[in-house]
Amino acid sequence: MNIIKVKLLILSLLFAYSAKALENIDGDNLNEEKIVNIQKQTKLIYPHILECTVSIGEGCSGVIVSEDGYVLTASHVIQNFMQTGEKLSVKLQDGVEREVERLGRSMIGDFALLKLKEDRKWPYVKIGSSESLSSNEVCLMLGHSGGYLEDRPAVLRSGFVRGYTATGFLRTTCTMMPGDSGGPLFNLNGELIGINSYCWEKEYENYFSPTDRIMKDWDRIKNGEEFNLTNPAYYNKTITKAKVKKGPFVLQMSNDAISKLIKEKSQIDEAVVYPIYSLDDDDELIIHATQIASDGIIVSKSSMIIEDAVRCKRKNGTFVKANVIGRSEENDLVFLKSDSLAEIQLTVSSEREIGDFIGVVDAENNVYQSGVIGVDTRNVPVQVSGMFGMEVDGLSVSKVYDNSNSFVAGIKAGDQILGINSMVFNTEDEYKSFMENTCPNQVVDVRLKRGSEDFETRVKLGPYENKHHPAYMVELSGKKEGFAKAFTFDIAIKPIDCGTPLINVRGEIVGVTIARSTRTCAFAIPIEVILEEYSQIVN
Repeated sequence: MNIIKVKLLILSLLFAYSAKALENIDGDNLNEEKIVNIQKQTKLIYPHILECTVSIGEGCSGVIVSEDGYVLTASHVIQNFMQTGEKLSVKLQDGVEREVERLGRSMIGDFALLKLKEDRKWPYVKIGSSESLSSNEVCLMLGHSGGYLEDRPAVLRSGFVRGYTATGFLRTTCTMMPGDSGGPLFNLNGELIGINSYCWEKEYENYFSPTDRIMKDWDRIKNGEEFNLTNPAYYNKTITKAKVKKGPFVLQMSNDAISKLIKEKSQIDEAVVYPIYSLDDDDELIIHATQIASDGIIVSKSSMIIEDAVRCKRKNGTFVKANVIGRSEENDLVFLKSDSLAEIQLTVSSEREIGDFIGVVDAENNVYQSGVIGVDTRNVPVQVSGMFGMEVDGLSVSKVYDNSNSFVAGIKAGDQILGINSMVFNTEDEYKSFMENTCPNQVVDVRLKRGSEDFETRVKLGPYENKHHPAYMVELSGKKEGFAKAFTFDIAIKPIDCGTPLINVRGEIVGVTIARSTRTCAFAIPIEVILEEYSQIVN
């Protein structure tokens, strides 16, 4: 018996044992033991399902489903490669690029099959039954959100099964975005139950090609057949709920069950979260802050607090002044002190793992959302530069998007870009090189030529926006990348809610939210990093 088969046998026995042990914990949704065991099961299967998840090209995902190297992905992923003529290849977690052969696909079902060309034994996941799923059954999703990154594995997200569309797609609350397309959806036995297909505007509207539908056409796609070559009916959002069943991985109160457990375990009596306001404007909420020490020390997002002093709103509605005592630019932290805040006792922990349940706390001490840690602590470089809101061909403006910052600044299609700030551009590469080092909200002076006339205009660069894709129709933080040490979680916080604490199922603070980065991901600074930087400021 080869090593991979032995490994899979051991994993299968572990999963089966875990599921059997959990059968006796199917009572109240707030049963702590059940939720903790679901968390344990998530962390148990995570290493293997991650090992089998692949990146396709630089911007899509897939999953290995057989020992001889068959890879499932989405049909629209393959369509993109066919249109561009780009060579198909995949990367496993080791980052090595490997060639694949394109086989069959169904456009209506949005699934496709590839085959790794290298003749060897591959790690793979078993294909499970999507029809056996229960409403509110916990599921896990992996994908390369936003595209493949060398310093980041496929991002883990958790969610709950909701039901099926009239056109046969499975809906869950696992959030996805471009880059996730073609990636895998799993049950907590580690079995594949769907392929990431598409999403809509709401974070909970995420749709998957179910495995039972795929397996009905397995022989056709394996034999290279392309069929049902019309686009799926994405517009149909009518949902038939999945059957309600009892089971070790079913939480009928879904996220609320986890949030309530975290609230119970945290035992926060005094306020630890404070809304932050400007000294000059009573009505303008800037951001939130978390108290981290009993002597009135709070921490928040530095780029949102540019003043040296602000006002904190207490639970009784009164305001107290807080003065800035230090900043950490590398993690976008600001530390403030107020002598009028209550003394508190906090329980913190530096112990975190991918797959841990966490909840975010608001100013009323409510745990209002929960999710999982999806990527461990790492350096988060700036990946997204500032954007004009226009298209450039060579150094000629080919299109200006309506109501973009360039449109407001008076730039028109046909204008020639001469330079920006002190830079003079002779080639498009020089222009692109400059733009790669900009950031959203940066103000630049652009020199242009229109006809025979040169002119200059000032533009505030914006974030990347793709108005044609629902994944980009969410509000993101201004500074959403560029942190020395941050971990990823999948709670859809609002940018203004940054500065709030994340608490685990043991009731311990493990970090403070710092940015809403994408539709699927937010970042938090680990609590031990915050306390260390505060200690340095004090000393």
